[in-house]
Amino acid sequence: MTQNLFSERFGKQFETVGKCYATHNTIARIEDVSPWLSELVESLADETLTKQEDDYMHGSGRNNNRMTYA
Repeated sequence: MTQNLFSERFGKQFETVGKCYATHNTIARIEDVSPWLSELVESLADETLTKQEDDYMHGSGRNNNRMTYA
């Protein structure tokens, strides 16, 4: 998908994104996100779990007609 968008926009003008960046490096910045990527993944996972738990507790999850107590 992304490759198709790139090809639609630039055609055969650039063989790679790197060559495009070399030409347009003043309008784009490549940043190393590896230092905080794992934190982002953990945050998204927590968010997803919280939403699933919320949905379950408010009746949009499975077994919404019975409650379970620990």
